[in-house]
Formats: sequence, structure tokens, C-alpha cells
Amino acid sequence: MERRPSRSHGRNEPGIPSMSISNTPIAYSVHYRFHAGDWQSTKRRSVARCFRFGPFTLEPERQTLLKDGCPMRIGGRALDILTTLVERPGKVVGKRELVSRVWPDTLVEEANLKVNVASLRRILGDHPATPQYIATVVGRGYRFVGDLRPSIHGGMVMTT
Repeated sequence: MERRPSRSHGRNEPGIPSMSISNTPIAYSVHYRFHAGDWQSTKRRSVARCFRFGPFTLEPERQTLLKDGCPMRIGGRALDILTTLVERPGKVVGKRELVSRVWPDTLVEEANLKVNVASLRRILGDHPATPQYIATVVGRGYRFVGDLRPSIHGGMVMTT
């Protein structure tokens, strides 16, 4: 069965609610097109990325960092920094790239990046002298050095 959109041109039609703003009638209607099987073909399976390292699980799409299954309090900028680093494990991510990704269209001092990385290290229990997760590459940027494990999330195995 196919329902075709109708044009009301401001006239009320049976079954369509209307309201008046400044004496101008407005008609609202929703039309659906449905054929057998269309629902299954258009239904998409959502698979979120999930990164596991140490006792932590990072779910970027949910803006969540878990430690042993319990949510951690983490700022949005620190979470963006962690996500950027975890997406490229073992590779140096430059300071400029981190700043442009975490603070797009905003002029930010390098000190802001340092403060957020320090906060992130505190949350992860990491130390710059003996890094388990985030290593500083002097004069260049940062690198994620933790061991990432494959994670099953949303029915798919996520690996990097």
C-alpha cells in the first residue's frame, strides 16, 4: 500500500491536525511509504567502536571511558585526545594535529593540550616518566603505547 503526499495549501484535511499562528492556518501531515521487506532492507545495524587496554574500555561514540566496567569521570577534551591517540597506536600524533582535532576552529595555547594530557594521565594512572599508555615524544607530540586488545562490541570484532 502506498500513501501519496497530498497538498493542503493551508486547508485543513480530515485527520490532519492544524494550528493557527497569527491567523495563518498550518497543516501538518506525515506520509509513509511502505512496501513489504523495505523495513528489513533499510534497517541498519549500528556498530560502535570499542578499544580495550589495561583495565580500560574506551567507547568514543558513547563518550565513555570505563575502568573494569565502571564509568570514569573524564572531560570531553581529554576524551577526544585519548580517542585520537588510540585510533593510531604506536604512532606519534603531533601537537598541532591534536589541537586542531580537539579544538577545531579555536585558537588554543599548547598549555591547554598539556593540561588535558596531564588530566588524562591522572585518570589512567599513568606517569610521564614510566608511561603505560601515553608517551611524550619531546618537541613533537604524543604516542599511545598501551596494548590494545580486540573487543567484541555490537556483534563485531574491533581491531586496530
